Amino acid sequence: MTMPDETSPFDLADWADVPSSADVTNLDEARAAREQRTERRFLDPLDLEQQRAAALIREQARQDALRELAEKAAEERLNKPALEVANVDDLPMSLLGEATSIEQEDIEAAMVTRPVTLFDAMRMARKAKAAPTALEFAAAEGALLYRGKSNGISGESGKGKSTIAKMAVHQEAVGGRCALFIDREKDVANFCETMVEFGDLTDEQMARVFYWNPTKSTAELMPVILGFAKKYGIDLVVIDSVSRDLIKFSPTSNENDNNDVRRWYDACVDPLVRFGLTPFLIDHVTKPQDGPGGPKESLYAKGAAAKREVITGHAMMTRSVVPFARGVAGWSKVVCAKDNNGTFAEGSVVAEFHATPGAGRTVFELRPSSQAVDENGKALPTVLMERVSAFLAEAGPGQSTNKVVTNVKGNEDAIKRAVQQLVKDEYVTVETGAARGATLYTLARPYSQEADARVKAAKTAAASAAPGGFGTNGKAGSWSNDDPF
Repeated sequence: MTMPDETSPFDLADWADVPSSADVTNLDEARAAREQRTERRFLDPLDLEQQRAAALIREQARQDALRELAEKAAEERLNKPALEVANVDDLPMSLLGEATSIEQEDIEAAMVTRPVTLFDAMRMARKAKAAPTALEFAAAEGALLYRGKSNGISGESGKGKSTIAKMAVHQEAVGGRCALFIDREKDVANFCETMVEFGDLTDEQMARVFYWNPTKSTAELMPVILGFAKKYGIDLVVIDSVSRDLIKFSPTSNENDNNDVRRWYDACVDPLVRFGLTPFLIDHVTKPQDGPGGPKESLYAKGAAAKREVITGHAMMTRSVVPFARGVAGWSKVVCAKDNNGTFAEGSVVAEFHATPGAGRTVFELRPSSQAVDENGKALPTVLMERVSAFLAEAGPGQSTNKVVTNVKGNEDAIKRAVQQLVKDEYVTVETGAARGATLYTLARPYSQEADARVKAAKTAAASAAPGGFGTNGKAGSWSNDDPF
């Protein structure tokens, strides 16, 4: 049987409901289908004309509807109301006006309803760039937390993150300020046991520390938290931990979902910041993943990237160097994961947290980092640099990269970085070997951390004393302490 062609007196759509040979399963069905297709070849011409007429009517209706929509859109454009222009004659160009100073809060409030000049914004930026003043170092100047901003610390269990947060609470009490610790991880006995390790507090100082192990979400309890903060002058608010607090906020929340994390932050943390408090968020991390050259450590907390993004102050990570436990000395390094205010470089070691068992209690100390860093604030592999120096001294001149990596104990990528740093600091010289252009290394002078630190300190002192050196306004475009802003 032949299919209809372009000259057939009917449309192919007329065959749409007729079964094809592929759709039948026996001879009778095939015969019935063939007869049905045959009947379609002899449709009444009158029926075909009616179908064509109906199709034309439908097409005409569609065209009329499109034309009507186009005319309506054109009419709306013609009748669009005139632009509304607000009268701003009563608003000064600068919020400062005749005053000599203006509060940052006033500028922030004004920015909700109007733009501000760079003149005003510079004053706000100057105040916003304040140095960290909470969680201070032991026996040294400096601190890690920004007041009035959200800060965070993450790390694996047992690396000191919660202990560091409790140290901050202890410091607040000793300094005459109140602090609140919201504990969703452990209990009051554990909290008190750790607080005692930091040293005895007077009754007055203990009265400045508020502990809470609530069952409701932080969002539900926010009016109470702000009420206590207003009445007792609470500044530091620790939340341990983010993951548990997020689940309390909504049982269906997923810490791997950026939107869920942002909703939690807006409800449970941002109100604290807007009230002028200092939230300190504790969180967990995923264990380092094995990769080429050894385990790779991330600067992100466990879960969504938004956990780090929402931080407005300083986000940190704890990483174990020498594991510590009850009765066992050790220490962890504290690494900057993010600093919106520019005091600390991302990835740099900003502090060392040491635990030393003593008579009756463990001594905890937060010290400034003693680890050398490069010009970008990245920690230098000083231990490996000493090992490479010792190997080259023993092996003699002209050692290849492969020999250095093979004979020096450590991570391959870190060893190569140590070699490059030694070359950069002129402890090692480089030459090209005759065999296939291999890179060969020769020790120019022995390297040690102590000697290198003395040399760099001397260079820094000389640069600071020179005209136009660091701390002066001798360089175009730099800000100095004499800047009028």
